[in-house]
Amino acid sequence: MRNDQDRQQEAGLIRRVGLLHYHLAGGGVHTVMMNQARAMIAGFETGVHIELISHDAEQPAGKRAQAELQQWAQEKYPEKDVRIGLVEVAGLGYDDSPASSRIEFMEQAGTLAEEILGRISLKECSREMPYILHCHNMNVGKNPRATAAVKLIAERMEAEDLPGWVLYQMHDFAEDNRARCWRALRRCTGVSDAEFAAEIMYPSSERIIWACINTADRELLQRVGIEGDRTVVLPNAVDIGAFTGAALDEMNVEQLRGLGLERGEVGFGEMLKRRIGEYAERKGFLFDAGRKILLAPVKAIRRKNIYESVLLLMELNRCEDVYQLLVTLDARNQEDKEYSEAIEGFVRDNHLPIVFGLGHELLKPGSQREIRGGEVKMFGLVDMLHICEAVVTTSVQEGFGYAFHEPWLAGKAVLGRNIAKVTKDFCDNGMRLEHLYDCLLIPHSWLADEWDEIAGAYYEKNKKLHRAAGIEAIGEDEFAEALTRTKVHQLGERGEATVDWANLSSSCQLRLLQEFIVNPSRLKELVWTNEELTAFPCWRNESVSAIISHNKNVVASHYDLRATAQRLREIQSLGDELLDRRQDRSQTVLSGSNRAIFAQFLDLSNMRLLT
Repeated sequence: MRNDQDRQQEAGLIRRVGLLHYHLAGGGVHTVMMNQARAMIAGFETGVHIELISHDAEQPAGKRAQAELQQWAQEKYPEKDVRIGLVEVAGLGYDDSPASSRIEFMEQAGTLAEEILGRISLKECSREMPYILHCHNMNVGKNPRATAAVKLIAERMEAEDLPGWVLYQMHDFAEDNRARCWRALRRCTGVSDAEFAAEIMYPSSERIIWACINTADRELLQRVGIEGDRTVVLPNAVDIGAFTGAALDEMNVEQLRGLGLERGEVGFGEMLKRRIGEYAERKGFLFDAGRKILLAPVKAIRRKNIYESVLLLMELNRCEDVYQLLVTLDARNQEDKEYSEAIEGFVRDNHLPIVFGLGHELLKPGSQREIRGGEVKMFGLVDMLHICEAVVTTSVQEGFGYAFHEPWLAGKAVLGRNIAKVTKDFCDNGMRLEHLYDCLLIPHSWLADEWDEIAGAYYEKNKKLHRAAGIEAIGEDEFAEALTRTKVHQLGERGEATVDWANLSSSCQLRLLQEFIVNPSRLKELVWTNEELTAFPCWRNESVSAIISHNKNVVASHYDLRATAQRLREIQSLGDELLDRRQDRSQTVLSGSNRAIFAQFLDLSNMRLLT
């Protein structure tokens, strides 16, 4: 006798989706994929079969992802037909080695495309319920053969009228200061061929819908000639439950027992502070359980602009010496390690109340925890948020910008630097971020002879990036004029020349921090130059409490799994219509070049020495 699932499948009600990425190991894209899978499970009324496609799908990382999603579906939606499958395709792993010729390269890409098409459940789909191959970051160049394979898959679906289409999601751009990735794409055939690279990165098949994580990226994508009706904005889902969940100190007796814990004489928050103190003492940092905590839940890497967070702490403590800063994660790659080690040495030498890297030993993401034998071995980030005053972000470059979302959910204000390109969409959805500053201006006169050195570093970086892009850079004299025009700003009636702190070199920033230690009056001058800083300490007043509540509601309503599920349903309806579209191919020819995208990222106004 047939069961309900059989009847649903016969009626064509089961959607089949393939989530394709290079790997299923942890990371930003992995988190996005898992949240999208949950949104699909929640969003399809009858059910969904999801295939996780990667080079390591059958390895421990893939099996963990499969088990986690299957268990989540069973707990949340036991009535639905949800199946999580694994498709391991070895050729999807990172591989930037060039082929010996274009013919060999396309043969290899074709073999990979055929393997993917042969392994996914495309044959079980119909025109009414087509297969969706949801690819993530295939444009970025970690494996140019995989980039070309996606192009070939879409073209074959179109040419043979197969029941499927591609949702091509872009998280990053190879053109954005990723010289190695662009080089791999440009030289994938064994010779330099920028136009061929652009062709495989931005295929023009009618079976592709392009998804960007923000409006700015969507507008950039359209510059290569992709029509607006085939580009959509798909912001990352935010795990609302992970940050609205109770901290350990907020849990009742039954909730704690469910975790294998009991409430003791010392609260869990105090226990966490004690562990931070022990870590700090071992590492040579200063931590005082009585000081107010500002949290920077980031890696201490250049683009996070950590030296500016140190500057903000120094300014706060100049006014009221009660604050300390916790930067959760250390840098990993060599260049960023040199950056983080320099500031850590400065902090130790000057006995500043700042701790780096504690997250590796003490914290798990969101509300996850490690509990063994009735003891908390690692706390959740929500437990850390519970004991901090606010979250500080001074980053100059983000993809999606989770730091502008997650803290509000835990009832904490986000303070520091705005990134207009990233936050525009958030503010369009109602988020209030007017208390953030767009720049932190330093008098040009403070830089002395260092500006010439900084300008020289910009010139060399500009030449390097243009050379990697295969685009001729402007001459040194013209460059000097352009740099001054874009980086030096006139302020006030006197027309004092200023430079944004984030446009300085890290060595110059470090020298200025040392000067602020020796001469704190310079910090007063900084506040005169930047009026926004006068209100910086006042985030615990009623107006900011209202902003916290307001922004929490915006995040919960616009970026939760339900909102993502609705966006995915709309995109899937749009994609399904592609099967009936037959346009004149002459109307969908791309420019054959990504020079317009390079022009955006190579523009001096967007260039920083920290990225």
